[in-house]
Amino acid sequence: MQLTGLDIASATEILRDYGLVEIDNWEKLIHHYQGNPLWLKSVATQIQELGENLIELLPDDAILLPEDLKDTLQQQSDRLSETEKQILEL
Repeated sequence: MQLTGLDIASATEILRDYGLVEIDNWEKLIHHYQGNPLWLKSVATQIQELGENLIELLPDDAILLPEDLKDTLQQQSDRLSETEKQILEL
């Protein structure tokens, strides 16, 4: 069984719920975070804190990485065996 992220409409709803104004590159933002609701909520909070205009100024390939997401990814990375870490470095 493979889990997938939210579809564009559902992910957009999360961003709206956080009071963000719809912008042209929301679809790219949603794609960058693979429709992951936790990540989208975290990024929406950071966008609110930094200002919505920031997201429009970022290059298309830029990814915001709030501290809580960094912590989550670090925890997952810490659980990997040395072999798994070496594979990821390739």
